[in-house]
Amino acid sequence: MPLTVAVLANLEKNAPQIDGLHPDAWDELDSERTTDAIVAVLQNAGHRAFFLEGDLSLVDKLPALRPDICFNLCEGHLGPSRESHVPAILEMLRIPYTAGGVLCQALTLDKPLTQRVLASHGVRVPDFQVFHNADQPLDPTLRYPLFVKPSREGSSIGIDAASIVRDEEELRRRVADQLEHYRQPILVERFIRGREVTVGLIGNVDDTLTVLPPLEVDLHSYPGGECGIYTSQIKHDPGDTYYYTCPAPLTPELEREIRELAVTVFGETGCRDVARVDFRLDADDSDRPYVIEVNALPGISPGWSDLALAAEASGMAYDDLILGVFDAACRRHGLDPARQQPASDTSGDGRVRVVSDAEGHHGLFALVPFEPGDIVAPYSAACRLPEAERYTVQVGECEHILMEPESLRFINHSCDPSIALDTAAMAFRAVKPIQPGGELTFFYPSTEWAMAEPFECWCGSPRCLGRISGAGDLPLELLAGYDLADHIKALLRDAQR
Repeated sequence: MPLTVAVLANLEKNAPQIDGLHPDAWDELDSERTTDAIVAVLQNAGHRAFFLEGDLSLVDKLPALRPDICFNLCEGHLGPSRESHVPAILEMLRIPYTAGGVLCQALTLDKPLTQRVLASHGVRVPDFQVFHNADQPLDPTLRYPLFVKPSREGSSIGIDAASIVRDEEELRRRVADQLEHYRQPILVERFIRGREVTVGLIGNVDDTLTVLPPLEVDLHSYPGGECGIYTSQIKHDPGDTYYYTCPAPLTPELEREIRELAVTVFGETGCRDVARVDFRLDADDSDRPYVIEVNALPGISPGWSDLALAAEASGMAYDDLILGVFDAACRRHGLDPARQQPASDTSGDGRVRVVSDAEGHHGLFALVPFEPGDIVAPYSAACRLPEAERYTVQVGECEHILMEPESLRFINHSCDPSIALDTAAMAFRAVKPIQPGGELTFFYPSTEWAMAEPFECWCGSPRCLGRISGAGDLPLELLAGYDLADHIKALLRDAQR
């Protein structure tokens, strides 16, 4: 049987607007490019997959949707343990999920605490000190140059050329600036001059753990102003080319040591299913490796994130990377992730089919002719929700459903639709003649009063309205030309009173 999978993430576009936050506060949040790619991989493997924003609404939505497992990408928004917020919700709801647990995510977000744990297990980390105010005396064992960064940020947030400080004046200025901007303890550590290497891992230490080839960021190919460090600028705006080498050019002995260290770090910090461990190689000590960061929730965007690039370099397709993480979590939770054939017909009679293009865009197409009024496809509700979500359809004034069969979720919008939703018959009906091979489209505002995610329409129809946000934002005279669902008609009557 296919599994029902909720892909959970915090999208940058949905981040809360909060006064006083530093400008790069949401740089580590995801985009739809990542979540859409993961949902598509899981659906192509035959599972029922959908996206949900990782916020407090999960407390109500997840029990209604009843997923078998969640694919967790949630970075969280606020707080020193924000990456553990969603795992805590999932554990309280007793829903399995991918990646590290509550304790692991809280630990690895806190860099000083992670370094203390690793040092206690004999793992080499830079000497460091945590600053809570800019006037704090410097540990006399630390020698310049030093490296200054926020203690609880990821994605190189707060890291630029000025992170390297060479004297006390620069140290005090940088610490004061970061305390003001990031409002958290600041980590000051010995600066390791040399190369930067990252190692991705997929699986689990008590099962099968795959160590991806080390990836080296080619820091010498970037402007000298970056000072040979993996800055936020490089990570988030690298320009036309991201310079890296994978596998990194390492001696066999050094590569073996780095791989072994990565496995040790993975286990000692409680990572599960997927992680990335970052190293600096000390150029002043024969490239001796130091662990500088552990990411228990690494970026996994296709063709962009270090983890995806390392997987690709090893011969692993993006689908295999995602399914490797997913399968590891399923085995850990005792679930069967056996591959299924993705659904293609809406009713099993071969009248419609989902078609995907090379770029991963999906649509529902007719295999037989339909005349106006014909039932094209009946539907049922996999679950009901009080608010709109990305993949739901509104069927009542305060009722939204996730449609079954799953193939109906691939019906695209058009301002010149070929089908309309008949909520009384619980079916889609043809509103114009449809020939075999014709795409089945419907006018989203005919059922949606307020879209969960408004968008720009590019349907190419002479009737194209451009931005689509729901019936509530359209004039009555325009809506009169469409087949509207009964609840939309009722809402329009209420709006006129």
